[in-house]
Amino acid sequence: MKKYLTRIVLILFIINVFTVPLFAATNSSLNVILPKKSGSYMPGDSIEISWKPLSEAIQNIVLIPANKSDPMTYSIYSDKVYGYPIIFTGEFEYTFENHVIPSGSYYVGLSAPGSDGVDAKSSKKIRVENKPSLYFGTKDGEVNSVSVSPGEMVILAWEATSVERCKASSFPSNQKWKNLVPASGIKKIRVSVPTTFYLNCKNSLGEITSGFEVNTHTPERSTANIIPSTTFASYNFPLGTTQQEALFHSTSITLFNASAIQPIYYRIVTDNQPDWISTGYNTSQHMLSPNGIASIGAFADPSNVTRPGTYTWDLKLEGNFANSPLIIPITMTVTR
Repeated sequence: MKKYLTRIVLILFIINVFTVPLFAATNSSLNVILPKKSGSYMPGDSIEISWKPLSEAIQNIVLIPANKSDPMTYSIYSDKVYGYPIIFTGEFEYTFENHVIPSGSYYVGLSAPGSDGVDAKSSKKIRVENKPSLYFGTKDGEVNSVSVSPGEMVILAWEATSVERCKASSFPSNQKWKNLVPASGIKKIRVSVPTTFYLNCKNSLGEITSGFEVNTHTPERSTANIIPSTTFASYNFPLGTTQQEALFHSTSITLFNASAIQPIYYRIVTDNQPDWISTGYNTSQHMLSPNGIASIGAFADPSNVTRPGTYTWDLKLEGNFANSPLIIPITMTVTR
């Protein structure tokens, strides 16, 4: 789920929503005051949060899910963003935005400057209603379409917010993708014919539908070769090099289709990839046009090995090209 996990991180930075640990002792001098409101807060609604004593400085204001199984805490104010605490008014107004706070029941929590957790929590809950949002694609991060060989597996990945379940369907119908599915998940599905997969999520405020195309074809055998510009350069690190330091030594190479008339279809195979290799390869089927070039990259991560030595792994390309499978070695040497 790496891709949609990354997407979530980006959203949190954009909307200034942060997670805050909940392990600080309660500050009995703080008292959270919420407005009297019947019904739920929806996108566009505002809430005015007050606290006593008015002279108490506040560092973070968070929404804490009433469902204890939900570990996420949503910050609606943080001095990590604005750079200073709320110190004068003793109140804060927040306007709910779509896709920022998922539907659910929440307590309001406050933390004082220098605190790592929640120092005071409201005694009553508020209810938030939001329109659903949805990511639907593959485990590799493709969000529109992929091409696979007939009978090959495709790994669908999805994550929806503000809903409990979504409706899965496909055309033509695939028995492995139908009826209700959880709001998030990963599923392997074998695809024999071109298929469009659909996912529909809805609640009382709206709905969202996303489609994903899986194309299938068996390319004719080509007489063209893929020519790599070089093998990956050997990586050399002293023992104890961190992953961050190793990132500066990442390497990419160029693949060249030697034919002026024939396209090449290929797939990057990463089976049995060791922990010391970090790649972001898209393992779906790719096309390399006549005289076309493509770039692939990798970096070795010495922080995942504990002893010096030479480590080698073969990256493999398979497809309809004449020199398939193409083996490209990656070597890492770790010294004391």
